[in-house]
Amino acid sequence: MSELILCKGKISLEKLGENKIVYYPFGDIREEVCLFYWKDKNKDDIWTVEIDHYLTEAQVQIYDGVEYEKTKIYCIFKQLLEYDLEIIMWYSDFYDDIPIVYSEQNFLKEVLNGITDKSGMCEVYVRYKHIK
Repeated sequence: MSELILCKGKISLEKLGENKIVYYPFGDIREEVCLFYWKDKNKDDIWTVEIDHYLTEAQVQIYDGVEYEKTKIYCIFKQLLEYDLEIIMWYSDFYDDIPIVYSEQNFLKEVLNGITDKSGMCEVYVRYKHIK
């Protein structure tokens, strides 16, 4: 199974370029995660986008000496963080104890930590909530 991401909130679709956005309902584990985290919330603004290949690409690039800030995944998240979003990232079916962060800096740091984990697994577990 690949890295999974769910976002809750509205964005401008042109911001993600060639990355296809898929909206709720999903019919897979992402559905289960939506119900776990947003059971009583409006689900019209829940969506996902494929990012797994950007994480593994960033892992290779970073190990080859490219700065994290120059990777595609970093650029995508910098764009997403311009919006009032909640973002949940996890791997496989391990989603019930995801650490939460409230700052963009800590979110980006957790993504980097998952990409560069010493085990080499390239798995990110983080939940970001924008504070208004």
